[in-house]
Amino acid sequence: MYRCFHNLFIISSFFILCSSCSNKDKYLFDEDVKELKDLLEWSLNHNPDNLVVQNYRPVSSAILSDMVSLDDEINSIDHNKGNLIAVLYFNGNKVFLDKNQKDLLVLVSKTQIFEDFNILIESNNIKPIMPDIINQIVENLLYNGVKNNHISLNYLSGSNKKLIIKLIKVL
Repeated sequence: MYRCFHNLFIISSFFILCSSCSNKDKYLFDEDVKELKDLLEWSLNHNPDNLVVQNYRPVSSAILSDMVSLDDEINSIDHNKGNLIAVLYFNGNKVFLDKNQKDLLVLVSKTQIFEDFNILIESNNIKPIMPDIINQIVENLLYNGVKNNHISLNYLSGSNKKLIIKLIKVL
């Protein structure tokens, strides 16, 4: 008998609580639940590659050039075909790009896509590993959205002891 009374009390309390809520409150509650469901679905199915961020602006080529100008080994960012936007150094027999170099290539890629310019990759041709490194750079640029027809290569003879690869914004 007590159990039946207890269940009746719970059910009647529920109805009283629901009837005391206005329709407006019920509507707000439904909207909150819908938004919560949308948020949950978005977080489970979120793909950062498809995320559209309005007013997103990558680093400009001028800022990339300014970063290059801070390098003690670079005298000028001006090049006979454009402006230097990145310089990569390779000492010894290093055959892979490091994380910082890959991050720099991502910045260059985003800038190229936003500003739509051609990239000249210029290298002194002194090491046997140079073609592998150049291929990695091109692959990184392509992977990050730069079109193949916006990339060109130029090899220079040089007497420098380390491999230096310059990325140039072609004017």
